[in-house]
Amino acid sequence: MPLPILSPREIDHVAATGDALWRVLGHAVDAVHAGHPTRAVADAVRAAAAREPGLELVLEHYRQPSDPAAAPAYPAPVCVCINDEVVHAVPGDRAFQEGDLVTIDLAVRLRGWCADAARSLVVGPPQPPRAEPARLLVAAQAALATGIRAARAGRWWSEVAADIRAIAGVHGVRLVHGFEGHGIGRTLHEPPRAPLTPTPRSSQDFRLRPGLVLAIEPIVTLGGGRTRTEPDTWTVRTTDARPACFEERTVAITRGGPRVLTGADAIPSGGLGG
Repeated sequence: MPLPILSPREIDHVAATGDALWRVLGHAVDAVHAGHPTRAVADAVRAAAAREPGLELVLEHYRQPSDPAAAPAYPAPVCVCINDEVVHAVPGDRAFQEGDLVTIDLAVRLRGWCADAARSLVVGPPQPPRAEPARLLVAAQAALATGIRAARAGRWWSEVAADIRAIAGVHGVRLVHGFEGHGIGRTLHEPPRAPLTPTPRSSQDFRLRPGLVLAIEPIVTLGGGRTRTEPDTWTVRTTDARPACFEERTVAITRGGPRVLTGADAIPSGGLGG
C-alpha cells in the first residue's frame, strides 16, 4: 500500500493542529496535582479545547480501527496513565499521589488535520535522579529524542527502531511489547505502522520519504515489557506491575530533516542534533 505523502502546505496544516494540541496539553499537565482526581485532567482538556476555535477532541468516542465493533468507544477526551498503566487509561475518580509517574496522551483534529502527542511527568517535588520515576522519565525523553533525530529521509524505519532500542538499553529500560507509532494526517491512525521490535526487511518495514508524517511514541518500562488489558477493554497495564511511560510527538519527514509538529520546543536538549 502506498504511504500517504503530504505536501509542505499540508504539513503546515498539521503543524497548526499540533500547536493547538500543545496548548491544550499544557493545561492538562497543569491540572495534575496530588490529591486531585484524574478526571480533573479531562475537565481541563475540555475547557482548554473550547477556547481553540474549531478544535475537535479525537479520542472521545474513539473506536479501535482494527475492530470497531469489538469494544465500547473510548469514554474520555484524553488518556491519563499512572505508574503501571501503559496506555489508554480512562480518567476518573482515582487521585494522584506524590511520586506518581503520569503520562497524558491527547489527539485532536483541526480543519480536517490530526495531531497526536503525549507528555509524562512526576507528581510533586522533583525526584532524586536515581528514583524510579525520574529514571524512567529521562529514558522516555531520550528514546523519543533519539527516534526523532534518526528519522531522516532515506533511512529504513527498522534502522530508526534499532537506534531507539539501543538508547533504551543504555538507560537500562525495556520497550513495552505490542505498541507502535503510526502514520497520521486526515485521520488519527494511518499507514504505516511503525513497530519498535526487531523487524525483518519485509512488507512491515518502510523507507522514510519527505512528506511522510508519523506519530513517534516509544513506551519504556523498568520491567519485562509485557501487558494485560483491564475489564474496561481500554486500560493497559504491565503484567509485572512495574511502571511505564512515554513521550510522543507528531513528526514530519522533510528534505532538511525531521520537523516536529507537536511540542518542538519540549524535545530534550541535543535531541535533534546530528
